[in-house]
Amino acid sequence: ERVSYSGGSGQTLRISNSSFLTGLQRLLLVSRGLMESSRMLSYLRLQRVELSLTIEVLSYLILVESGEYDTTISKDSSFG
Repeated sequence: ERVSYSGGSGQTLRISNSSFLTGLQRLLLVSRGLMESSRMLSYLRLQRVELSLTIEVLSYLILVESGEYDTTISKDSSFG
C-alpha cells in the first residue's frame, strides 16, 4: 500500500510502509521546533522513504494529516 502526499509545487512523498507514519509522527511531535535536517533525513533514509519534499513541508503535512497538528505551533515559529 502506498500513500502519496502532494506538495504545492507538485512534489510528492511516497510511503510504502503504513506503520512508518506513526513513528514519524511521534518523532516530529517530540522534536517539534528542534528538528535537524540531517537527523530527519537519516531517519527517513533508514525507513527507506522516497523523499522529495523539504523536511519542513513534510512535517507540516504529516501533522495536519494525522490530526495532531497543534494550533499553538505556528508555521513561523516552528519552521522559520
